Amino acid sequence: MSNPSETSQDNSTGIPAIASAAVFASSSQIPEGTRLIRGYDFDDGVDYNALLKSYATTGFQAASFSRA
Repeated sequence: MSNPSETSQDNSTGIPAIASAAVFASSSQIPEGTRLIRGYDFDDGVDYNALLKSYATTGFQAASFSRA
């Protein structure tokens, strides 16, 4: 028999309560001075120098790559 907390659902959405609790966690304030992640805007065309510079704000792995 399964655990009742794993199968109970949020009545308003039909989403299992355990899934809802895992996905819809509370947010915390971003520390002052944190670099914003935004990526490269390909709508501006391709500028390889700007593309490589954008790695610093593309995501965790790319930001680490940009520091290498």
